[in-house]
Amino acid sequence: CFVSSRIAAALGQGGEAWTLPIVTAISVVAATAFPKRLGALEKGGNLVANVLLGFFFACVGARGSVATVMGEAPALFAYSMVQIAVHFVVLYALNAATIKAPLRDLLLASNANVGGPTTAVSMANARRWESSKVPALLVGVFGYATATFLSLALGIRVLKPWAFA
Repeated sequence: CFVSSRIAAALGQGGEAWTLPIVTAISVVAATAFPKRLGALEKGGNLVANVLLGFFFACVGARGSVATVMGEAPALFAYSMVQIAVHFVVLYALNAATIKAPLRDLLLASNANVGGPTTAVSMANARRWESSKVPALLVGVFGYATATFLSLALGIRVLKPWAFA
C-alpha cells in the first residue's frame, strides 16, 4: 500500500481511491512476470487462504438472512434473482454458440463473475473440483482487476462531471 500510494502521488492521482487499483496492478503484474518465484508461496498460501475463507464466510453469514432481505426489501431480492438468472442465461447461450465449455466451467465462471473469486473457489472446493480451483480464482481475480479500472474510468470520465453540475 505504501508503494501504491507513492506511485499514485507521483502520477498526480493522490488520495486513497487509487491505492487499491495500483496494488491490484502490481500484484497481477508480479504474479504474471514471476510465476515460479511466487509459486513457492502456494503451499503455505493455501492453508492461510482456507482459514481466511472460513473467517470471511463466517463474518458475512453471521449477519446475513434471506428471510430479513425478503421481509425488508423483497424488490431488491427479486431484482438480484432476475439479474443472476439473466446473467446465467446469456452466458449459457453465448457458450452454446461459441466455445462450448463444460457445464462445470460455465457454473464456476458465472459464480466468479457474480460472487467473486472467494465464492467460486469455495464452490469448486465443495464440489471437489480440485483442478478447477485455480482457474476459478483467476477468473474472479481477473474480473476484480479489470472491473476496478473500468469503474474508476467510468467514475472519472462519466460520473464525476455530473457531481458538480
